[in-house]
Amino acid sequence: MQQSSEELDQLIRAIHYDSPVNFVLVFTGAGMQSLAWLTSRTGCSRSLLEATVPYDREAFADYLGSNRPPKGFVNDHSARLLAGRAFTRALELKKVGETVLGISCTGALVSEKEKKGHHRAHIAVWSSTSVKCYNVFLTKGTRNRQQEEDTVSRYILNTIASHCGVEKYHLNVSLSDEEKSRITTSEFHFTPVAEKLYKQDIQFFRVDPDGAVLYGDVALPPPNSLILSGSFHPFHYGHYEILMTAAAFVSQQEGKPFPSIFFEISAFNADKPPIDKQLMLERINQFAGIGSVLITNAPTFVQKTRFFPECVFIVGYDTAIRILNKIL
Repeated sequence: MQQSSEELDQLIRAIHYDSPVNFVLVFTGAGMQSLAWLTSRTGCSRSLLEATVPYDREAFADYLGSNRPPKGFVNDHSARLLAGRAFTRALELKKVGETVLGISCTGALVSEKEKKGHHRAHIAVWSSTSVKCYNVFLTKGTRNRQQEEDTVSRYILNTIASHCGVEKYHLNVSLSDEEKSRITTSEFHFTPVAEKLYKQDIQFFRVDPDGAVLYGDVALPPPNSLILSGSFHPFHYGHYEILMTAAAFVSQQEGKPFPSIFFEISAFNADKPPIDKQLMLERINQFAGIGSVLITNAPTFVQKTRFFPECVFIVGYDTAIRILNKIL
């Protein structure tokens, strides 16, 4: 189905001119036609902050900044990871007061070599309060590569429009009834679980780099995980390097696999008022696509170790001195 130029113009103009939202895009495997459409109309700089296409596997891993790339490159987990990294990049580029999104698409479409799995696209959107992924599965043999690319790209533009608040300009997408029935979503919201913590209904929760929100026993780090606690105001590369260096040391010294690593922030402080909930959400989002962060109501290391007794806490020099002074 060919989309008329007028319909495309209306939708893209609405994204560029009628929405206050700015976004960073990342594509791998599918969806690049949507970028061509967005950039071929005037006003693109009003909404698009940056676009990246890490097509190669090594480029994909490098974009995530991880020495341990995810299992599988075309799934909702990887799409949410990419959207998280796009979101942290958007935070770096945003101006004061701007609303930003990180948007990704990872897909597997028609190629010279027949694919064993489904032809599909996973389109994820990371905002300040949630992450959502749309999983679109296409019927094999019904479209050529260009047609599949057009279908996915239309779906991406509709997704952008929805999350930018201009969904009334949606395009027609040539999906069969069967294909529409196979669309699934995965969605996680950060605010409700944060409210549970501040009400003391739960003692801690965890947000993984793909945006998955866990609390209760399923949120517990694996035994022997390394945890770096801090206020992370702001989080920076040095924090990540401390954990990675400690993990490499432990792995080398003990001859064991690389341990899992986590960051931890206490919403409550022994000497100060609790961290504002909105500020806490901002701090959580610093780890989008990068690492797992534990949010607790434990202001002291004694309480933290009670929550995570089988883990190892990594501390900096100043913190170590404070702990030792209290003990001695």
